Amino acid sequence: MITYREYFYIGNEKLLEKTWGKLYCDQKYSFFLSWCWIGTWLSSLPNNINMSFIVGYRDDLAVIVFLRGTTSKTIFCFPFIKYMSINTSGQSCFDNVMLEYNTFLSADNDDFSICELIDSDVFNAADIISLPGFIDSPKNLSLLNENEYFIEEQRHPSFYVDLDRVNENEQSYFGLLSSDRRRQLKRSLQLIGMYGDIGIQKAQNLSESEVMYEKMLDMHRLSWRKRGKKGAFESRFSEDFHRKLLSKQSNENICIFQISAGDIDVGYIYGFMSQGRFLYYQSGFRIFSDNKIKSGMSCHALLINHLSSIGVKRYDFLSGGGRYKESLSTGKEYLCWVRIYRRKWSTDFLLHSRKVRRLKVKF
Repeated sequence: MITYREYFYIGNEKLLEKTWGKLYCDQKYSFFLSWCWIGTWLSSLPNNINMSFIVGYRDDLAVIVFLRGTTSKTIFCFPFIKYMSINTSGQSCFDNVMLEYNTFLSADNDDFSICELIDSDVFNAADIISLPGFIDSPKNLSLLNENEYFIEEQRHPSFYVDLDRVNENEQSYFGLLSSDRRRQLKRSLQLIGMYGDIGIQKAQNLSESEVMYEKMLDMHRLSWRKRGKKGAFESRFSEDFHRKLLSKQSNENICIFQISAGDIDVGYIYGFMSQGRFLYYQSGFRIFSDNKIKSGMSCHALLINHLSSIGVKRYDFLSGGGRYKESLSTGKEYLCWVRIYRRKWSTDFLLHSRKVRRLKVKF
């Protein structure tokens, strides 16, 4: 039987880093669950954010660990609903830095019961339990008592390029694209090549990372503002978080690539190496006056071919992006966003009000 203990992050940082590190394995879990990412995110949060570490012990040995964020959702301005979220805070302004391939960290061969965990004191006060960005919906959730819980699950595609297929194809990545995309890409690269030799450079130290990051931010913001939208780095929290993350330059999993042609920067791609994959996180691309130059597609294609040549197995676009990412991909998998509602008047009211809002939008 597993006994769960709760620890607050502030004051227990060293203990929790050590416990997390014992259960984290970079071959088993994503970079988004590494202490580099989690620890940086926690240290970036305001002190008033309610974050706890939950550690499960079996015979005094830690066999499971995860973060639990707690916040309140309001009904008519009253905080009636207690919301708990796994490895996130439950507040979008802090969680928007994105966590994908989420899960509980557990010891090898320890098959803990998710139903027992949900029914335990860990979530006794929760009205809603959120499991965002999980690789798979946790096993046996269907065994929860239907009279006590309601489960809502959304699946979102995560597109990727299989780099083994790139290596096997005579035309490399180009040969895996549709004829239309291939034609656009070849024309774009020909035009970019007129500016000079095309090259790819990875930031090798903190100084280079900071310079590339600033240039990427400028291109990223300009591109999104021309569309009348906000980009991924508009919030102060997001920008500060990534600056802290980049300061951990000793972690070779953190990558910024510069794609150039002659003396001009065509674009920058920022991401992470994880489990033999490159996780594409964000980017900034030059806007050319000639709309035949597809700087984004060209930079992705060049980096895909480069990474395939050095043994990386997958170029992962992560979730979102819709048709554009799909058109550049060779496959997809699905990530799950699961919410478990405890059946009571407040959650029933919340679910009913959401249905009403959807109907209003529809009609």
